[in-house]
Amino acid sequence: MKARAILLGPQRRKPRVREAVESLLGRKRRVNVALVTAGWEERENEDGEFREHLGLPLENLAIWQRIERIFESDADLLTAVRERHDRLRSLQDLYRLRLEGLVDGAVTLWARSDDEALLAPERESAIEMLRGLDREHAERVAQIHHAFNERCRPRERETIVRERTEVEKLLQAADCLCVAGGHVGVLMHRLELFGVLELWGDRPIVAWSAGAMVLSDNIVLFHQEEG
Repeated sequence: MKARAILLGPQRRKPRVREAVESLLGRKRRVNVALVTAGWEERENEDGEFREHLGLPLENLAIWQRIERIFESDADLLTAVRERHDRLRSLQDLYRLRLEGLVDGAVTLWARSDDEALLAPERESAIEMLRGLDREHAERVAQIHHAFNERCRPRERETIVRERTEVEKLLQAADCLCVAGGHVGVLMHRLELFGVLELWGDRPIVAWSAGAMVLSDNIVLFHQEEG
């Protein structure tokens, strides 16, 4: 987590980003803001409504578009990214297979009303098995990302270095970084490819929805089907 960050929820109905920026920087006459909307994917440049709300000089870093240009000129990188995505999806499917059985067992244990002295350690063991599965899954995900980085060396590729250098210059001219929401996976991976948060450091940042999530050390998405 960044030292000088304000995390907000969805901003569609009652935007408060301008208020958050002012609380970090004060009501200065001239504040330059850098904006990340990569989570919006193809709609990345549709930031007119936000610009109107903010009312401050703003530079959209165009992270999505920059990486799309990289993919157009670096077919090997695009192939590797797609392969990583496929492996992560397959790993997720396997994780869910194991998870379903453990969750069913834990739910059944909590529904029983046997001797509490016998139930308590069994319930704790069931929870620990779930925690262990999550730890294993996180480690395997990290291994896939590590293998990708070792194979592709993204920060050393000329196409990425060129775009990253331009992003770094824009960040140096900014007083505050704003990170919008959207697709959290896309946003996270594209920020990591350029190392945007590393370049920004501990300077003021305002993020909302998925943008706030990517500032966390761990992101947990919970989905439960009704039925």
